[in-house]
Amino acid sequence: GRYAGWIALESAIAGGADVALIPEIPYDINKVATKIENRKKRGKNFSIVVVAEGAKPKDGEMVVQNIRNNGAGVDNTKLGGVGQVIAETINRELKLPIRSIELNIPQRCASHISSLTDIEEAYNCGKKALQFATLNHTGKMIAIKRISHNPYQITYEMVDLANVANFVKKVPQNYITNDGCNITKDFIEYALPLIQKEPLII
Repeated sequence: GRYAGWIALESAIAGGADVALIPEIPYDINKVATKIENRKKRGKNFSIVVVAEGAKPKDGEMVVQNIRNNGAGVDNTKLGGVGQVIAETINRELKLPIRSIELNIPQRCASHISSLTDIEEAYNCGKKALQFATLNHTGKMIAIKRISHNPYQITYEMVDLANVANFVKKVPQNYITNDGCNITKDFIEYALPLIQKEPLII
């Protein structure tokens, strides 16, 4: 969520969000307010807005809590609070009761609701990594390459860690609507296979 909106968009699917704001596309708060107001006019008395912590307004900056000192080679910028900023702005513009909730820890502790696809792919990545490690490969990592959406097909590949570490994989522009406020059918097509099948809990 810091510099890429993958988690935010996936949360938008999971929560049935009406607006999703991500770092890749600076948001227009007026468009967000209009979407909420239009829903209210249609008798929808609630709206869910998902906000990535790195989301920023047009001609604005990300909301920074503080600058840490964790040493060189890491990002010492601690983000946080953008959800509250947007909530206060919408409340001021539309005079609507708004609650800002930061998922944070609950989101990280939600492995009990992982899809079977998620669990299997995580297991297979670990298995492949062990296999390559026993063959004395080092400085590598396992990557998942999507072959097709439907039918869902992937392969596991070994890639150089130097080509992956400290790089951000951005959300493609066609995964977010032109107004920068929500997900598209292209993103749903991408994400749908990842949330299929439920694990058997014994």
